[in-house]
Amino acid sequence: MTTERIPDQQPLWDAWHASGRSTGRYAGHQRLRQTFTERMTRLPAARRVLDVGCGQGHDMLAMAAAGWHVTGVDLSPEAIRLARARVPEQSGQPDAAATELHVHDIAAGLPFATGRFDGVYSHLALHYFTERTTQHVFDEIGRVLRPDGVLAFCVKSTADPNYGKGEQFGPRIFSVDGHVRHFFDEEYTRKLLTGWRIEMLDHYDGRFESGRSSAFIGVVATRADAG
Repeated sequence: MTTERIPDQQPLWDAWHASGRSTGRYAGHQRLRQTFTERMTRLPAARRVLDVGCGQGHDMLAMAAAGWHVTGVDLSPEAIRLARARVPEQSGQPDAAATELHVHDIAAGLPFATGRFDGVYSHLALHYFTERTTQHVFDEIGRVLRPDGVLAFCVKSTADPNYGKGEQFGPRIFSVDGHVRHFFDEEYTRKLLTGWRIEMLDHYDGRFESGRSSAFIGVVATRADAG
């Protein structure tokens, strides 16, 4: 049976983060972080980065160490509480290395000025919404990026073992044990990125710290109106 409305995921994520299962060390997570960092080092005068779905701040630490001003947003207050313990917020000049954290639901848009960021990064945080909301989220990411800004993200793919299981909430959207995921395929990913230059679109398998196998799509893209 397909239903229309995706249930609130905040309680699930608060409980997940409180369980202490997030380490940021599994190979797929490190891979996206390294890919983004390497691509950003080629971008002239990169200073400001947005981590969408920053979780407990594992990626923010690496980005701040690279000398960037990193802003993290996450739906879960528990994730942000833990991130603040790991990545203390630092004040500084607008272009100085610093960090700031916000509890925010990205489905409502991004509360930042147009063109504010040089890079946007998202590890497994963009695949929880209906198609309409997902498009809105990608439009907002494009808005807050500077014209030659870099987007790097990964999402679950339709090759994942959980694809097609549980309750269905829309095209390629399924919930297992209350955990909703919107699985991407290549065609849908490219459609979302209409108007972007796709530098990398990679399908890969991986395992979380728990040992569970999964399948992902990883992407690096830049805004097509860049110079």
